[in-house]
Amino acid sequence: MKTLLSKFNRIVLKRIFSRDTVLLLEWKKDTHATSVAEIKPVNPENVADARSFQSEKQIRLFSRFLTRGNRGFYAYLGNACVHRSWVVIGPGKVSLHKFFSIDLKPTEVFIQYCETAPSARGKNIFAHVLNDIARQFRDKRVLTSVDLDNTSSRRSMEKAGFVEVDRIKIMMILGVRFIAHDLQ
Repeated sequence: MKTLLSKFNRIVLKRIFSRDTVLLLEWKKDTHATSVAEIKPVNPENVADARSFQSEKQIRLFSRFLTRGNRGFYAYLGNACVHRSWVVIGPGKVSLHKFFSIDLKPTEVFIQYCETAPSARGKNIFAHVLNDIARQFRDKRVLTSVDLDNTSSRRSMEKAGFVEVDRIKIMMILGVRFIAHDLQ
């Protein structure tokens, strides 16, 4: 019953009223963030390595990301995959929030869908992966986003050389969306 109420809240009530703030960040400097993790590009042969902390549904999604031309990066501690990040190369559309998307220009890339396994958190892996990805795409404008309330991810992004370039306030009231930008 609790799961059903949670699902109802997520699907129905969030469309009646929700208020969120999303930060858009841009990579501005190479901080040389490092960790003990080894970073490898995702390919069809290693896409399933994330099973160590992701579901089969997620693995299928990652395979679809690859077929769309997105680039994935896994971080490993020993033989265990402990982190994933994905890059969308512009032009294209990326979702910053379920009610808000942006259009990427051909000169932009967007890092998204990042997660570190709970067992590997606090080891600077996320900042290391972000900085490594940004260096690989240094010829483009490198963007990412985070919910305002996600302070641990924000700290990692800042450690990796990302700075806030836009603050998007998203409000949904009775199915009507309101968007406000607080440009930095």
